[in-house]
Amino acid sequence: NHLSDILATCIPGVVLVALSLVAAEIGYRIGRRLKAGADDAMRSEIYTLQSATLALLALLLGFSFAMGASAYENRRRVILDETLVIAKAHKRADLLPEPIRSEVRERLIHYIATRLDLFYQGAAGEHGVRAKLHESQRLQDEIWERAVAVAKQEPQSMPVGLAIEALSDMGDLNTKRVAALGQVVPPAMRIALALAA
Repeated sequence: NHLSDILATCIPGVVLVALSLVAAEIGYRIGRRLKAGADDAMRSEIYTLQSATLALLALLLGFSFAMGASAYENRRRVILDETLVIAKAHKRADLLPEPIRSEVRERLIHYIATRLDLFYQGAAGEHGVRAKLHESQRLQDEIWERAVAVAKQEPQSMPVGLAIEALSDMGDLNTKRVAALGQVVPPAMRIALALAA
């Protein structure tokens, strides 16, 4: 499974390199044929176009790396925040009365396992990522239903309120994490990079 993820991540890069090499070879052969009839003015124009294209490629690469670094930092921050919030929710689940306490803690452990599985899903595992996200959402809904049931039974309880606050924060960060899993570099930027290369 990990091998297929690695291959799915590397194949687009290998295809792009192969296409670039083929394009370079074709350009080299055409250039050799045209070289005999080219004068100094034409060579100067070609060098100018070449320099401009390389400058454009460098600019696009710079923007792409900036977007990628920003998205990576955002994902890292969201994952760290989610870890802290889940740990707080797990501790505050002790404030709930039995049997809800045990049920919530059990579902939190399964929830943590599904979130950890998301780390190991690659580009080829998009279906697996969606399944894990769906499973974690289902577990979160079950946890919330049990917490709401306790809150209705004990509406004035401060410990129950603290536990519900932590569980609510967990739901908010789940939404942020789903958004952070979006594409890093927009497709238009990828197409522009491929064309410039």
